[in-house]
Amino acid sequence: MISDISSYQQYSNNLNLSSKELKAYQDKKIRALINHAYRNVPYYKQKLDAIGLDPSDIRNAQDLKKIPITTKADIQFGNIQEHLASNYTDKTYRIRETSGSTGKPLKIFIDYDAIRISECIWLRAFFRNGLRIRDKLVSIGNPKNQPSQKRFFQKFGILPRSYVSIFDKPEDQLRALSIYEPDVIRCWTSCLSVLAYKKDPKYNIHPRMLFTSAELLEKTTRRFLESTFGSELFDHYACEELGLIAWECKQHSGYHVNADSIVLEMLKDSEEVSSGEHGEIVCTHLDNFAMPIIRYKLGDMGVKGDEGCSCGLSFPKIISIDGRNDDFIVAENGQLVSPRTVSDVLEYSTNEFKNILQYRIYQVSRTELKVSLVTSAEFSNKEIIFNQVSREMKKYFGDNTEVQVEQVDSISPDPSGKIMKVISNIKTSLN
Repeated sequence: MISDISSYQQYSNNLNLSSKELKAYQDKKIRALINHAYRNVPYYKQKLDAIGLDPSDIRNAQDLKKIPITTKADIQFGNIQEHLASNYTDKTYRIRETSGSTGKPLKIFIDYDAIRISECIWLRAFFRNGLRIRDKLVSIGNPKNQPSQKRFFQKFGILPRSYVSIFDKPEDQLRALSIYEPDVIRCWTSCLSVLAYKKDPKYNIHPRMLFTSAELLEKTTRRFLESTFGSELFDHYACEELGLIAWECKQHSGYHVNADSIVLEMLKDSEEVSSGEHGEIVCTHLDNFAMPIIRYKLGDMGVKGDEGCSCGLSFPKIISIDGRNDDFIVAENGQLVSPRTVSDVLEYSTNEFKNILQYRIYQVSRTELKVSLVTSAEFSNKEIIFNQVSREMKKYFGDNTEVQVEQVDSISPDPSGKIMKVISNIKTSLN
């Protein structure tokens, strides 16, 4: 209990650090991580030895760039024992699994100190944006990632939480939310959208805040969710491997990177991009010593922001997150088009979008797109709308692109429970 309170206080106080103080704090953790990884983790000892690097050569975030990048495949298809610290045992870490969107789930081993710090970082973001200690929070997600028992403080009504399975029918999820009457709902963006479309006045659901994560959030989706639930929405950028990477503040002008726990790089052709430019996201986790993750290529793209914010934080920012590389559509001329743009094409190509409940865009080949639509009973002028969607798609992806638009009863979630809007069958150089 005391260690939990102490850790939260420390990471809450870190939000008051100046840019200079934050950099010094980050660099100190980088040196500790690299020394530990070199001594105890075979994978990183081999990695540094192969290029003649000594741990003493890595003093700060800039030096970190000397270490070659690690990909998800390096961990998935390598010897997992080589990634684990030899001075940790199965009693000192917990195993988490990613959803396996590449076809094979990725196992991540996280030590208990890192888990405690991760919880503190999530909480400080929540509290910064208005969470109250007695707010009822309902988390909708994968049951296997839900805790098996309550924390001791929850027995006293502090930070009460309830959990709903993402695999339950939407009507059952809505019914559960109506019973719980949460102050805060935490859910993946796409799944919350499904609930919003099916929300009915008979359900007593009036949260004060919505916390979303895991997926691309377009402006139109944000407006729809906020207006449907009558709530302010805060988006979070997170993954199983690294925990909470970045989060929105009340200014909603980008995502603050948790630089006291994560080193985030945004790269193009292996070089850091400038503010306002797109780059591929590479991260180093500074707290997980059981299985260090150093210069890890997430497969995500984003736009780099400036340091500082009108909210008063000096933490660096990402202006936007543009989705996973395998969700980018490749145009006829070879240009990569962000899923954010792809979604806007569909959402603004027709005034009947309000009657489109769900959609999925699937790229079969460079010149073939398939658009699946789930529509309401009020959806009309089917042939006209289909042709309009097809024309708008061709404007972006090329006149020779064949666009097949179909009306379907439902769109199946992925094995993880998420509902991806854009799926590409084409591998790019960024994968």
